Amino acid sequence: MKKLLIALLLLSTIPAAAEWTEGDTLWVNNEWKTADPENACFYGIVKRVDQEDNIAVIRYFSRETNHLISIQHRVASGDGAGLQKGKQLFFYDNGPVEHMEVYTLVHDESNDTTRNRIASESYLYPDGKTKEEVNVTYQTSKTGMETFSYTRKCFYPSGNIQYEESLGEKATEPRTVYYNEKGKKVKRPKQKFELFMQMPSFPGGQEALLYFLSQNIKYPPIAQENGIQGKVVVQFVVAKDGKIEEVEVLRSGGDPSLDKEAVRVVKAMPKWEPGKRRGKPIRVKYTVPVNFRLM
Repeated sequence: MKKLLIALLLLSTIPAAAEWTEGDTLWVNNEWKTADPENACFYGIVKRVDQEDNIAVIRYFSRETNHLISIQHRVASGDGAGLQKGKQLFFYDNGPVEHMEVYTLVHDESNDTTRNRIASESYLYPDGKTKEEVNVTYQTSKTGMETFSYTRKCFYPSGNIQYEESLGEKATEPRTVYYNEKGKKVKRPKQKFELFMQMPSFPGGQEALLYFLSQNIKYPPIAQENGIQGKVVVQFVVAKDGKIEEVEVLRSGGDPSLDKEAVRVVKAMPKWEPGKRRGKPIRVKYTVPVNFRLM
């Protein structure tokens, strides 16, 4: 069976809104999700909306101290509402910039949607020196499946490189290299680093997933009787707690009975080990090809 294709879902974590206008107030929690004012950690004021490129500039403040926390640029309306575009700034407590994020949106004419395609992040020490740099590139295949690659570098306060991490488009595990303060490679760093991105995994790994599918798929009798074969590409989301959600057919196997069975067996999977970003669980979109072959 072909290697599984992995896809990252960049789920928008800001307030869902069809349109923002200047002066609007947005309330969010510490994960930048919509929250009631009483339970919010931050509040955002829409500073301006550039009509030409449909981008809202939002200034977020701490609900407790009213200190400026972040300045963000977001798509203000339409299918891409809420997606980041341009530079996002995050500040130390009422002080210098702590980190920056830059997003480039590319219009996908194949399905008429706008998505995050290129992202870069820079984390800074309080004195302004670079602490960490991350660059991520997303690519979409003709079938709609996404893969991504990234490079990440961390630096000592002196400016010397401390840690390198990279993941190629076809790799399943990142490559890591560590350095001491003199620039020499070491096997065991003094500081523990969380991987930038860890994809979700089926209990027992990929081989266990393939075995589960092979043991639990029930070939639809009507398809078997008519000699129907095919491959169904099923897409689903691995939630933060590992549950399987939002199961749907991304590419049909050519017969409704095959599609229905592929969805059933995917929904029957046990909880996965969730994906993580910087050590914290995240929602990740995953795609699995389910093959139906008559012997």
